[in-house]
Amino acid sequence: MTKEITLLLELLRAALWQTPPDAALFVDVDDDFWQKIMRKAAQHSVFALAFDGALLLPKDLQPPRNLQLAWIAAVDKIEKNFSYKLSVLQQMETIFTENGIKMLLFKGFSLANCYPTPEHREFGDLDIYLFGKHKQGNKLLLKNGATQDYCSYKHLCVVFKNVLIENHAFFLNTHDSWKIKKSDKILKKIIAEGDYQNWNEFPVDFQALFYMFHTIHHFSWEAFSIKLITDLAAFWKSNLEKINIEQYRQTLKSVGLLKQADAVTSLIVNLLHIDKKFVPPFETDQKYEEKVLYYMFHHYIPPKNKDGFFSNLKIKWNRFFHRAKSYKLIYPKENYKRFISSTISNLKNRSFFKT
Repeated sequence: MTKEITLLLELLRAALWQTPPDAALFVDVDDDFWQKIMRKAAQHSVFALAFDGALLLPKDLQPPRNLQLAWIAAVDKIEKNFSYKLSVLQQMETIFTENGIKMLLFKGFSLANCYPTPEHREFGDLDIYLFGKHKQGNKLLLKNGATQDYCSYKHLCVVFKNVLIENHAFFLNTHDSWKIKKSDKILKKIIAEGDYQNWNEFPVDFQALFYMFHTIHHFSWEAFSIKLITDLAAFWKSNLEKINIEQYRQTLKSVGLLKQADAVTSLIVNLLHIDKKFVPPFETDQKYEEKVLYYMFHHYIPPKNKDGFFSNLKIKWNRFFHRAKSYKLIYPKENYKRFISSTISNLKNRSFFKT
């Protein structure tokens, strides 16, 4: 890992667990390097959380005043964005309730409450599930001023009140692997058996599985951000005692993703220093975890000089096979035919490019 990733992780640990960062790591950090840390935090959608960690440093080791002011302004924007999207969510809930449609929201807001400062959990779109009525829900939003953005087998997307809404028919990208297709069926079964009155009542056992499946999927497609592991850590810290651990591990085993989930869990313990008593039990496989860690932080970076048709074609070709390696690491028994069909599916579904 690069030095800026190492220091960013230290700030995130401090913010998540409300403990001072290791001051010795920041003694020689100058203005330019603080800017590198800030850019990396923004890239991984943990900008506000990293700022919380930086404020736990001794005053003389904190970022210089000019950078703090810029950081504060950006965090203020993140907080206002959070409040605005909450108001949009409440408007949607009213529309659906008046028309007899139940709505559940997952990812963003449901995870935010697990963080020390909920408003500092960053997210872009709103992900909703309407219990099989996603088409009716889509029509209602369009009737109430939304504009159609794009459609895929996984979700219908509209822009409502300037916010992208992903209205899900499926929770996962089921075209990616037979393991993911089977996982989605399990998640739907859990949801179908519940009785929900509020938009944030997704059962804990559903969330435990979904957030792990979601993280594994993003890793397999080299669309990985550090926010994915802070989400899992924050969720476990708040909810582990409510999770049926035996059922959780058995389900992961039944879909062939237990080894992958154990590797993710082990890496989260090592990267974020979360106490093992707050995470699901896991087995370690050091060699496998080292491979996962490598691809986690070594995305394909195209060369700067990329002018011309053949140059661009070569970049796309190299990126394709780089992604194929991380895909194979997660789904070792899937062949290239499956990878190619999954690539086509993801290119049609633009949410693939959002993390």
